[in-house]
Amino acid sequence: VAQHSIAQLLDMLQIQRYVLSEVAKVFLLVFLGTTLIMSVCVGVSQGVKLGLPLRVARRLLPSVISESLRMTVPFSILFGVCSVFGRISSDGEMTAIKTLGIHPGTIFLPPIWFAIVLSFGTFGMYEVCARWARPAVQRILVETCDEVAYGALQAEGAQHRAVVRAP
Repeated sequence: VAQHSIAQLLDMLQIQRYVLSEVAKVFLLVFLGTTLIMSVCVGVSQGVKLGLPLRVARRLLPSVISESLRMTVPFSILFGVCSVFGRISSDGEMTAIKTLGIHPGTIFLPPIWFAIVLSFGTFGMYEVCARWARPAVQRILVETCDEVAYGALQAEGAQHRAVVRAP
């Protein structure tokens, strides 16, 4: 009986490591993709649309990335957990886990702890980044206010010319 319990424990630990590694893989992939899309594509393109020169928008990129972390980390971990457990459920692996005599709730613990650690880490990182990101944005905009004003005037002039030419 003692060997059977040790075998179950080893099986449980192996399954927990597998689930955690799968959640971490999906999390990293989704996190990198959403952060890239939110910061580079959306952040820089919105800055350019508002009349910021591309050089100024690129300088603001670290601040945009730090602001986007508060949305991308929770979304990525939620997507990772749902994706992995959905696949485990659809592949019938939950039935196999129950057959081994392992309680299905035990495989949820590592992703839950992973999400808790990420949540506190993200909160701490956001608090630190917010302290330097907002003043950095203001400093960059003040340093480049002539370029920003000139870019905004050019963007407004282009819109005005487009309206005047339209029949």
